[in-house]
Amino acid sequence: MSRTNKSLKVLDGGKFDIDALISALEVGLDETAVKALREGYAQFRREVELAGGVIKLPAAGVTEHIGERLFLVSGITETVRENLRIALVEGIEAIETISQITERITAIINDETRARWIAQTEVTNAFNHSRWLGMKENGFTHKMWLCKRDNLVRTEHRALDGQIRKIDEPFSNGLQYPSEINCRCYIKPHRIR
Repeated sequence: MSRTNKSLKVLDGGKFDIDALISALEVGLDETAVKALREGYAQFRREVELAGGVIKLPAAGVTEHIGERLFLVSGITETVRENLRIALVEGIEAIETISQITERITAIINDETRARWIAQTEVTNAFNHSRWLGMKENGFTHKMWLCKRDNLVRTEHRALDGQIRKIDEPFSNGLQYPSEINCRCYIKPHRIR
């Protein structure tokens, strides 16, 4: 897949043209991916409405958090560990897919299966960490755990699906947000009415 890098027009007040962003991201994507992108944007708009129409993005802490748990990856040198962290940061900042980030990591460790686990785990962790920070910054008081609801979801995570907790309260498995090895679950803001 070819990637087109387009500059996003920054509007007054630090806002950007969301339609230009969606158009740039759709370049080279198949129909299923475009549909998922549009559905994700619709979910984002619902979250903006829940937040009162304004969403503040977390200013710091997201890229610093990426690869924070790479000490758990055994059998690698500190140099390899740092190269993995760099690959993850660069891939996430470039808005690459899990498959593209897996390719970056495979080039470092020469093990595609392990590379996919690392990519899936660290990207999910960074995504959920970022969402958690954003929810806190935007005044959300509660969060909800959601799983992918397919046959790949582990039993423990299926049991967490739909669980609601206060924003700083861990879920029943002890985690603030999904971040376990090879996990695809995510959190979303939840308003208690």
